[in-house]
Amino acid sequence: MIRFLAIFIAVFSIQEPVLDEKEMYGTWSWVQSSGGLLGNTLTPDNIRLSKKIVLTKDHVIMYYANDSLTLKQNYQIQNEKSIYSHSPAPVLRISGMTKTQTISLRGQDTLFLRENVYDGYAHVYVRVRE
Repeated sequence: MIRFLAIFIAVFSIQEPVLDEKEMYGTWSWVQSSGGLLGNTLTPDNIRLSKKIVLTKDHVIMYYANDSLTLKQNYQIQNEKSIYSHSPAPVLRISGMTKTQTISLRGQDTLFLRENVYDGYAHVYVRVRE
């Protein structure tokens, strides 16, 4: 009986990561990206490009480069296996794209997107307060 109880507790205490999507909604300004085969670090200053993304409650994502809209698509947040942790993690899945990105927040003002592929880039954004 004790063995059964221990297994029951172990199985049901495992929780998948939770991301409150409402905390993601808004405009995010790109700070830096790092990674790739060469371990590059890209910033707005060293590539002379400003980027931002807008995530809406209607599940639309918009990418801007130098204030010009470059992509507008629907998105979903799903729990999928992360190549980093080898366990389920919140993943940003954009319609029409095969590459996914793990998504996480630090506090309410820093957004991390990590390409869920080996040698992918990790992108950091900060919230734009309006």
